[in-house]
Amino acid sequence: MTPYIIGQSKAIYGTWFYFPTYNLMFDCGDGAAYALGIHSSDVKYIFISHFHSDHTLGLFGMGSFLSRATKTVKRKIKVYYNKANQEDANKIIKALKEFNLDKMFEFIPFDFNEKIEIDGKKFILPFEVSHTAKYYKKSITACGFSICEERKKLKLEHAEKIKNLSNLDKATYMKNSLIITHNSSLYNTYVYKYVTYCGDSLPVDLEKIGQTEILMHECTFLTKAECDAAHTDLESLVKKFSSNSLNSNLFSSLILYHLSEKYIREQKDYKDIILEKSKKLNTNIEIVEINKIYRMFRN
Repeated sequence: MTPYIIGQSKAIYGTWFYFPTYNLMFDCGDGAAYALGIHSSDVKYIFISHFHSDHTLGLFGMGSFLSRATKTVKRKIKVYYNKANQEDANKIIKALKEFNLDKMFEFIPFDFNEKIEIDGKKFILPFEVSHTAKYYKKSITACGFSICEERKKLKLEHAEKIKNLSNLDKATYMKNSLIITHNSSLYNTYVYKYVTYCGDSLPVDLEKIGQTEILMHECTFLTKAECDAAHTDLESLVKKFSSNSLNSNLFSSLILYHLSEKYIREQKDYKDIILEKSKKLNTNIEIVEINKIYRMFRN
């Protein structure tokens, strides 16, 4: 069975997640091509949350594989990044060029909330997240991304009228309604979000992401006392998500990643701690374990 999501994340070292269903990656940290192997050639889109090296160094591995695996470049991987990060993008492009790998990629800037079309009538909606970092020399523009699809839902007034009808009567009602309304839409359209990935972010504002099937969020530390200015802790996440005033069904699964390496030495039961402290969220919790490849399989 093909994974719905495959990836790896460890704070400082590397973060990347690949979605075979959509041929896209969120971030491209070191080791991505090594883990994906020949399937690296399936990647069509890479979305960069920010230009820290642990989210971009994997581009060199991807480029190296593609340059060796294909004698001629038939298709470039489209690499999307926020326009505010143009200076950092230029540095990566220059470095790739020095290794003759730049021809493997097409770098494309975007604005926040821009609708970015991908295959299969799906699209990506980027949004801004807060990557607070007091000890960095300059401020960081960081992004999150949602994999979306436009769907239709029967308008409430029609849904109420047909809910107890037989299939034949429902079809008759819909046909007659279209005639009466001169073929105007009987449906409302809405954006359905399959996955929302928050890059490296302080606890994300839930108003920005809306409802999503799967939420992926950084969780570098387990306690607020361990946390520094640039990372998120489990206590703060649980507090924010459990006290939100929005719909309680904001996400059906929460994937936590970007854990600190310290826990495999100092707190080997970190998985149990995370699951116990997350119980009040009343949702399915998935953990991207340290030094392991994460795989989620879709039902």
